[in-house]
Amino acid sequence: MRIVFLVRQFPSLSDTRVLDQALSLIERGHEVDVVSFRPGLWKTTHADVRKSGLHHRVSSFNVPRNWLIRALKSLWLLYLNLDEIHRFFKALNVFRYGKDALAGNLFYAAIGFPRKNIDVLYCHTAQMGRIGAFVQDCFFVQKIVTLIYEDEITRRLVSPGQARALAQRQDLLLTDTERALWTLLRWEADPQKIKPLPCGVKLPLFMKDRRPKVVTGRTTLNIVMISRLAKEVDFGPVLRALAQLRRQHQRVEFHCEIIGDGELREDWEILTKALGLAAAVHFAGEKSREDVVEYLAAADLFIAPAKPVTSGITILEAQAAGIPALVPDSPGGRLLIRDRENGLLYSPKDVKTLVGQIYFLIMNPQDAARIAAEGRRSVERNHVFGQLNKKLEEALQGLFR
Repeated sequence: MRIVFLVRQFPSLSDTRVLDQALSLIERGHEVDVVSFRPGLWKTTHADVRKSGLHHRVSSFNVPRNWLIRALKSLWLLYLNLDEIHRFFKALNVFRYGKDALAGNLFYAAIGFPRKNIDVLYCHTAQMGRIGAFVQDCFFVQKIVTLIYEDEITRRLVSPGQARALAQRQDLLLTDTERALWTLLRWEADPQKIKPLPCGVKLPLFMKDRRPKVVTGRTTLNIVMISRLAKEVDFGPVLRALAQLRRQHQRVEFHCEIIGDGELREDWEILTKALGLAAAVHFAGEKSREDVVEYLAAADLFIAPAKPVTSGITILEAQAAGIPALVPDSPGGRLLIRDRENGLLYSPKDVKTLVGQIYFLIMNPQDAARIAAEGRRSVERNHVFGQLNKKLEEALQGLFR
């Protein structure tokens, strides 16, 4: 099959799901392209990407974030592509395409989408699904599939009406959780078109050392955080908690590696210095997949920063690596973590509780080892990538039967 992924950003360090799915489908003999709304960072290319040649099959609409620049660039694109003017007029149809037409997103889809016959257009997120419906109207796309995330539903980014409209236009709706599936059914979306597809982890990458990695008998903690340093991601609660931990428990030593890059890196580095953490917190920048695996293998604790959408894949990879995951107490976090059973939860608004969770792990190494082991078992039970991606391939092939 010729499959095109339509995603918000690619590549994304904190969500390797698209990368893993694309590479697996290529290995299975399918032709795969990735089209992103905005380009990701290519400072470090994953070895598997180079080997498969996927980086030569990635394109981006490169939509400006600033609305004025977006509008001016749209006019310039219209001038440069007058032969495509019929698609531009279609992109203005607010009644059919709603706010995506109003925001000008569809102009960029009309120009930037590959001109080729497509068997399956696979859209990650409901917004990409709506843009995908426009793409199907303009280009030759046989089948369209959209993955809707639980966090989109809990943050009300998808309304019942939008869900029903998506189900009407799509050939298949996938959900990352069973709860999201039941929500869509309660909203009266077509039950024949909905299937669950949880996040999956490539377990062999993280199983080199199966021993619990939480320190025992010492008060030194190696912490790792993985995320884009963007405006929607808040490292403030964790940094303030680490500063408070140092003030309250002077015997405790820690080192924190923050993996990722973005437009707010300098701001977080300034805050880190202001809190007196410059020697203990290191901004490592963007790293390859192989490097991330090594960072997790060397860590004692993974902490997810506060952000509107919790990236389940980084949490699962930390659990697969055998370290406790400390995660914001949000709908997305609670889907994966049972507090002090297979991970830990914290409220981004309660720094004191966050300090308490970190100190609990240091002072209770047996509990920390138990939590880490149960976290790994939960991944082994429910999130094995190979099994889940085989189900994805079977679901896509089933659309042509």
